[in-house]
Amino acid sequence: MEILLASLLSPITFSFVVGLLAALVGFEIRVGERALRAFANVLMLFIGIDGGRGLASSTLGQLGAGLAATSALILLLPTLSYVVARWFTKFSVVDSAGLATLYGSVSSAVLMAAYAESGDMNLAVDAFVMGLAALMELGLLVALVIGTLALCGAASSISSNRARVAEVAGGFFLLFCGLVIGSMIGDHGFGRWETPIDLVLTGALAIYMVEMGMMTARELAKLRAAAVRVVGFALVMPVLGGILGTFLGTLAGLLPGSVFILGAVAASASFINAPAIVRVSFPSANPSIYLTCALGVTFPALLLIGLPFIAQMALLWQRVIGPSSQ
Repeated sequence: MEILLASLLSPITFSFVVGLLAALVGFEIRVGERALRAFANVLMLFIGIDGGRGLASSTLGQLGAGLAATSALILLLPTLSYVVARWFTKFSVVDSAGLATLYGSVSSAVLMAAYAESGDMNLAVDAFVMGLAALMELGLLVALVIGTLALCGAASSISSNRARVAEVAGGFFLLFCGLVIGSMIGDHGFGRWETPIDLVLTGALAIYMVEMGMMTARELAKLRAAAVRVVGFALVMPVLGGILGTFLGTLAGLLPGSVFILGAVAASASFINAPAIVRVSFPSANPSIYLTCALGVTFPALLLIGLPFIAQMALLWQRVIGPSSQ
């Protein structure tokens, strides 16, 4: 109950709820796509910096098992997403490829929310976990390969919109730059900058969450003909991803907070970078399906009730198969 209350009373969750309720009652402020992407890029950069700091202070021995678990998730999540979308919820091949791209990647907003809430929940976190979570963005590339093979030639459409591909690639470049900067600075060099950066990042994330709440309200209105399948997929995949992420994180010997963060990002879906790539790579995929799944159902479900339950799952695995149970 304490973990649930800590999550619901988090400033991040509160900001999202404010945006959602404001849009539902008709008060809505639309943020331009460029401004929204700027917020997303700020998050990507700071995720990279924080992850790089942790990687710099860790040895290869400490990272080895965590990297193995992360690599497994990079391969398994997009594959599992495609299988569930295609064979269990019966979406078309192209829509399944689009869903695999979103759910094979991770949400930077969920990552930052989980990282913030791990502190509110008093869960110990490994210094390098943000670096591991940042690497999980590579699952998007695995999803593109799966979708391309399934569609036999969909990759040819990628060249049709190079500007958008370059824009999306910029987010990955910022993530990489952040990892390099963070690893060069390290914990020792960060010093006096840590508190002001945390304040700026928290403020930016709060504004971003208000906008996400408003966007979610818009996507919820699109739940019509495919509502049952959309809701089914959007609720099943986070459960599977959360179980898989927390299980592998525990097997890797990570601390409870790190297991929670890894499970949270494994349960999430990208709704900023990945949709742009889907629009380019799989243009015939229905955006009302993949956006409504990721933003209209999975995101609010994770933020409001999913994160505390993933935290409990992380603690359960620690008791069952963690180091303390040996």
